Amino acid sequence: MFRLLVLLPLMALSAVHFSLAQEIAVETEVAIELEVPSNVTFNNYGAELDPEVKGTYGVSEVMTDESLHNNVVNVQGVVSDVCQKKGCWMVISDGKSQMRITFKDYGFFVPTDCSGKFVTVQGVVTVEEIPEDLAKHYAEESEGENPDEIEGPQRVVTMVATGVRMMDVAEG
Repeated sequence: MFRLLVLLPLMALSAVHFSLAQEIAVETEVAIELEVPSNVTFNNYGAELDPEVKGTYGVSEVMTDESLHNNVVNVQGVVSDVCQKKGCWMVISDGKSQMRITFKDYGFFVPTDCSGKFVTVQGVVTVEEIPEDLAKHYAEESEGENPDEIEGPQRVVTMVATGVRMMDVAEG
């Protein structure tokens, strides 16, 4: 069994201020057990994800919510690109935004054929400006980027991940 923790916002009317119809939001944690199909496995790369890190966000939310920057967070998305030489970086997407993920201390790698797989990554999100030569280097290692189209320094939101949890679905 796979346990999934879901936060459900429940809306209630305040009895004291009923005439004002004031709404009060109450968060309740509900544990839901889901049966994971036998052809689904999860592979970990780097450190196990720390369960003490609360909240999991989509790429778009992390990109735009500056309060999440410079903090350890969990981000979910689909791998849209990966270093074809070693698996030393990957790009994840939620369909709207994408973010480059590198791995802490160059300490682990992901499979070079992991494009299209669903991942949860844990690490620190930062906004930085990378020089043109580094942006071109990433493009050279990428499947779909053209290094010649990159001009000047690039402002990027990135994560240095300590761990990756990758879902794998076996065919059959």
